Amino acid sequence: IIGSGFGGAVMAARLTPALAPGQTLLVLDKGRDHTDAFDPSASSEPVNAQGNRFRHSLAPDYLAEVAEVHTDTQGSLDDGAPTLNVVTGRGIGGGSNVYDGVSLRCPTTSFERMRAGRRLWPAAYTRAALDPYYQRVEENLSVHRLEWTDASVP
Repeated sequence: IIGSGFGGAVMAARLTPALAPGQTLLVLDKGRDHTDAFDPSASSEPVNAQGNRFRHSLAPDYLAEVAEVHTDTQGSLDDGAPTLNVVTGRGIGGGSNVYDGVSLRCPTTSFERMRAGRRLWPAAYTRAALDPYYQRVEENLSVHRLEWTDASVP
């Protein structure tokens, strides 16, 4: 499997149980493990509230290690946009490096958005329809709610 991002990681997780005895599965990634999760000699504790070792750093040197920016000067994704920048992850975990390992459920209102009198999402895609899949992913990845440390934030 090429890439350990969202697609590659899920594919590896789904294929591994189907392997015959003695078979192995190889996942290749062009980046490194920024969290030391796969380093058997790493002894560092989690460094953030999500319980992982993402550094949540905006330092340019760190960002250059974990992400690449691709620019579409034609802005083709959104009609009329002068440019479009797409940030992709680089390293074990792919795009999750860009998101600092945070997993959020898309709000209901996002699925209900309209433009020119038409839904932007197909009718089959609703938050309620996707909730069982969100739950499955959250259980498999041990996702847990971020606990606020500032009591003044609701």
